[in-house]
Amino acid sequence: MSRLQHTSLVVLCAGLPWFGSPALRAQVDRPPELISKTGGAGALWTSVAELAAAARAGNPKAMAQYGELQLAGDQVPKNVPAALDLLRAAARKGEASAVFRLGRLYDEGSVLPLDRARALVYFRAAAAGGIPEALYNLGASYASGRGVKRDYAEGLAWMILATQAGIKADGEKQLRGRIESLRRPDWIQAAQRRAPELAKELASKTVLEWVDSIDAPAAKAVPPPAVAEPVAPKITAPVVPVSPPALAPGLPAPGLPRPEGIQLPEPLPPKPVAP
Repeated sequence: MSRLQHTSLVVLCAGLPWFGSPALRAQVDRPPELISKTGGAGALWTSVAELAAAARAGNPKAMAQYGELQLAGDQVPKNVPAALDLLRAAARKGEASAVFRLGRLYDEGSVLPLDRARALVYFRAAAAGGIPEALYNLGASYASGRGVKRDYAEGLAWMILATQAGIKADGEKQLRGRIESLRRPDWIQAAQRRAPELAKELASKTVLEWVDSIDAPAAKAVPPPAVAEPVAPKITAPVVPVSPPALAPGLPAPGLPRPEGIQLPEPLPPKPVAP
């Protein structure tokens, strides 16, 4: 499993284990994967140097992925400001994975200032770009009042879309159960009507148009950041961490309240960036 994948779903209750670590430990005998094999025009980025060259050339996927490496200090020196510059530049090019990552950072509030309302707009933009986890995060946020006023019907509508997009977590089922326990079948009916409306709203704008609704117009004039030559990694054997780095994708957000006893789902392992 490469660590260059979409970051995890929003975790809405404290104390959940890092879902990715058992899978990583299970792969201890596999050779190390430097990067995910998703290059431009079907090409493979088989080294960090090749990935860095693609990022310098302005390939948005490469920019997003190299930014992830810098953010975690994975195979390159950790450089959070440079990583954020790359993620923002990739988002300005309409790269949905970068948009999703920025939304996750605003939702967590550790690297970027905590701004969950802003995170929701980033998640919406990422959802327009085909990131199923963004749909799920929107549903979970509305269901728990995270960055927005709680709205079970709106949350269920997003969960319905997430399920249709292939998310296997049982968030939709659990939210339906919660609504049924409140004896509000009208909310379920409203959600079922709302889901196709949301899908049309997402399709009405491109990822970049959604990003334009977030960022100030002046951001368009910012040139792409410089990408430094990577330091050649010294890998002698596969190394699997006992616990993830502080900024690695997939960490649950700490200390979040459990909304009214809902047994919210654990996050799914993030999916690889599509070629």
